[in-house]
Formats: sequence, structure tokens, C-alpha cells
Amino acid sequence: MSTAIWWVKRDFRLFDNAALSRAVTECEQVIPLYVFEPLVLDGPDWGVSHTQAIHDGVTSVRNNLEHYGSTLVVRQGAILTELEALHRTIAFTRIYAHQETGLNHTYGRDKVVARWCKERNIKFIEVPTNGVVRGLKNRDHWRQLFSAEIDAPLLPVPKAHLGGSIPTSVPKGRIPSLQSLGVTKKNDQLWVVSERAAHDTLQEFLRVRSQSYSGGISSMNTAPTACSRLSVQLAWGTISLATIMRYTNTRLAALAHDSDASAVRHKKSLRKFQSRLFWHSHFVQKLEDEVEMEFEAVNPVFRDGLPYVTGDERDKRLRAWRNGQTGFVMIDAAMRYYQIHGWLNFRSRAAITSFATHALRLPWQTIVYELAQLMHDYVPGIHVSQVQMQAGVTGTNTIRVYSPQKQLEDHDPNCYFAKRWVPELADYTVEEIMKHQTEPLTGYIAPIIDFKTETKCMKDALYAKKKSPGGRMNATAVYKKHGSRKRATR
Repeated sequence: MSTAIWWVKRDFRLFDNAALSRAVTECEQVIPLYVFEPLVLDGPDWGVSHTQAIHDGVTSVRNNLEHYGSTLVVRQGAILTELEALHRTIAFTRIYAHQETGLNHTYGRDKVVARWCKERNIKFIEVPTNGVVRGLKNRDHWRQLFSAEIDAPLLPVPKAHLGGSIPTSVPKGRIPSLQSLGVTKKNDQLWVVSERAAHDTLQEFLRVRSQSYSGGISSMNTAPTACSRLSVQLAWGTISLATIMRYTNTRLAALAHDSDASAVRHKKSLRKFQSRLFWHSHFVQKLEDEVEMEFEAVNPVFRDGLPYVTGDERDKRLRAWRNGQTGFVMIDAAMRYYQIHGWLNFRSRAAITSFATHALRLPWQTIVYELAQLMHDYVPGIHVSQVQMQAGVTGTNTIRVYSPQKQLEDHDPNCYFAKRWVPELADYTVEEIMKHQTEPLTGYIAPIIDFKTETKCMKDALYAKKKSPGGRMNATAVYKKHGSRKRATR
């Protein structure tokens, strides 16, 4: 009797899960397995909200599997140790998993598992996910490959194959408590990570909230409801990108013949949302193609010679930024919100990253882990790619230095968000808050740097490198390897 492991990692779902579907249709017995790994839990990018996310996900998958007569086997330890122990209990011949695009430590772990399988004549089948292509040579035909996967038929929950498919000789094990995993108190402000929550959120967004998507996602006063809020579910695999795209197409089709003003706005919002779904995989593909970008700028000319601060000054600035104590209202409000909710809209994420690298002149490699630990919707590929882009070290993207003052004036002109998340400002008028950079307010920290001076120092260095012969030559190579061909294929 053929027996396989379905190795659950960041794919906490039964619907449209290619690894699960292949396992239960190609093998007679399947052991769904999740391992709480010290390698992952102690990783440089790992935060307490991530632990809460996987705890939610594991609990959800186990409950869903047990509904269909199976279960999720849970272990805690190094993955090879747990695989060895299971292999001694039952001689499985295959491991199915999705292709995970992670940082170097999880990528290295997957390669070690592949070698372990080869030594034991076990097939290790890694299934593509969300349109990301492993072994891609260049981006010329990536969009076609992406579309082929995203447009393929969605895979139903394999109900008929799940009942009784798990060997009775394998104890399911207990799910460790949050406390034992280092989470002293559950954060109820974080979105629940589960397959049901994912589908409920998608349907509610498509019916109601998506009408405000276009025009509502830029300000943190409206973005928490105007945005889809599916990023957390995509990050932990409780829903596939193809599923979201398919249901969005269905909603657009339902609105196709409706020409009133609200329907036109709604369709515009949904198309903009679909564009963001494309960019999700586009950025993950970058890390898939070049895992070294965790440590090194993709454009070599930016790997040294930039005026980053060091030593005690770096540590002081990093601490102030992380704690929302820089004296720049919009930055501090965003960072304090981030610490509680684990989520920010795109504009705010770009602004705090730009501020850290351009104004505080912190090395992007320093903040890449700091930000990752805060993100409840942490996707390594998107995050690392975006940090490099916002830090201006790709050579292919426009160098954008976000002005915290302009962001405040444009996107929080009445200071609602600022006052809520920087309560030191509660008793001041909007006019007084707007002048804080030049006329510091009592009770709230004065700006810790001169924004104009610091950003000029960094911009001058970045532009010099970008415009240099080496910068231009390398930018061409970076575009060939990582650049989107989206516009060219329309």
C-alpha cells in the first residue's frame, strides 16, 4: 500500500491545494503533517504574530480534516528528526509539499529534506503555488506561465479520498499551546488565519467593501476597510491566489452590464484589485529567482559606499523608528499601529521603509527583519523585494523619498489617525500638529533628525550610483532577470 506525507507548511487549506489533491489521488494512504520547527520559530524574520498565525492555521486544518475523517499529525522539532521517526513507524515513499519561496534558512531546509529523500528513494514532490515558477531563466514568458496556473480549474476539497486515508498507527499528537511557543498573550487585534475566515473575507469584500477600494486604500483612515484584508490569508495559504482571482472575475461578470455610476466605480476598483494580485506573485518571483537578495542588493553597485549610519547612532535611530518615537507624526503613528495590528496599507509601508533607509539612513538589511517581525501578513518574497525597491537599491525603480509631512497633509489632513495612534497629540489642534517639525510640541518628542539634510545625503549617493556606467549596465541585467513584462504583453 503506497503511503505519502502531505507536508503542510504555509498552505493551511483543503480547497484548491494541489499538493494535497495529488497526494490523496496518487497514494492510498496520506499522512497530513505539520511540524513546529525551531529553525522557523527562531528565524531572523519571525515574530510573535507569525506564531499566532500558524497556531490558528494548524488548528483550522486539523478541524477541517477531521470533519472529513482524516486529521493533521502535529510534531515539534527539527523536520529531519520528525521525518525519520515517522519513517520508522510507517515506510512512506513520497512527500508532497507546495514550493515555498522563503528566506535562505527555509530554502536550505528544503534542500536538506530533498537530499534526505533521495538517499532513501523517497520521491519529494514540490508543487508550484500562486503562479510562481521555479527554475525560471528570465521573465520573458513568465506572465503566460503565471496565467496558465492561475486560470486552471480550481481543485475541490478531495472529500472522497480523505476519509480513512490516514494510517491508524500514527498518533496525531497535540497542538502546542501559544504560551509554550513563546506567545505570552494572544493578540485579539490580529486577523484570524483560517480557511473559513479567508473565504468569508473574500465574499464580504467582493459584495461590499470592494466598492471603496479605488480611492480608499491610500489613507489609513479608510484603508483598513477599503483594502481586501486578504493579504494575511494569502500569506499563510488559507486561500489560493487563483481562488481570489476566479471569484473576482465572477463578480466582475455580474456587474458587466450594469452601467450606473456606482457600478462603473465598482468595476474600476475590482480591476485595480486584480492588478495587485498580479503584483503579489511578481514580487515573490524575484526572491524565488535570487534568494541572495535577502542579504545583497540585486544591483551590485549599491552593495557598498552608501552613507548608512553605524554603531551607537544606528542603534539609537533604529530603536526610535521601531518604537514610533522619531518625532515625525505620520511615521510614529504608522509604526505604533503596526505593532498592534500587524498590518499597514501599501503607502504607509512604503513611507516607513523610505524614512528608515533615506532619512534615518539605516541599512536596508537591518530593517528587513525588523519589519518582517511586525507583519502578520508576512510574505518573504514580497517583503524583501519591496524593501530593496523602497530603499532605492535596485537601479530599475524610481528612487522615491516619501515626505512624512506631505503624507500627513495629503492622507490625514484632519489628523484623525495621528491623534489616535500618537495620543500625546490629542489636545493639540491640526494646525499645531502640522507645524511640529519646525515648532515642536510639548509632551511629544521633537524630530530626531533634520529630514532635508539627511535625505539629501542619501539621495545624492543613490543617484550617483544609479547614473554611473556600472549602475546603468547592471540595471539592464536586473530588469532582464526581475523586471515585469506586464505592459509589453498587453
